[in-house]
Amino acid sequence: MVALARARLGTTARVEQADLSRPLPFDDGVFDLVVSSLTLHYLADWVPTLREFARVLRRPGRLVLSTHHPFLTVDLVEDYDAVTLVEEGWTGFGDAPVPVRFYHRSLARILGDLAAGGFTLREFEEVRPSLEADARDPELAARLRARPAFLVLDALPTEEATSPDRA
Repeated sequence: MVALARARLGTTARVEQADLSRPLPFDDGVFDLVVSSLTLHYLADWVPTLREFARVLRRPGRLVLSTHHPFLTVDLVEDYDAVTLVEEGWTGFGDAPVPVRFYHRSLARILGDLAAGGFTLREFEEVRPSLEADARDPELAARLRARPAFLVLDALPTEEATSPDRA
């Protein structure tokens, strides 16, 4: 994905890959924008990673992230409010479903982690199917209108995240 992004964007953007379970290997305030697309739901605890995102953002900077909507996993958990490891079998990658593990978290937890990580929500979108999606797969589009599968959050670092004494 990094190679594809670099090929598509050329020198117009810096594209980096990092292990989000570890401190980021970048200096403070070196990025204008952090985009994290469908990655955080693989982590049990988002807060350390979000704090790292806040640390590496220049001021003013922005974080745009997408993640699973709680509707996507609500039927797989017994306690909606608990951060819970779930597993699904994804098809279309061979003869047998591929097991994929990720974490369910409630909407309140998503927003709470965002704040605890040093961000203020700017915009929030529950992604809905386009007219093009209706034409391609009307049954799936109807299901996704009834139960959205993804969220997109646009956030700004808080003042606390920008202060030198933040923990």
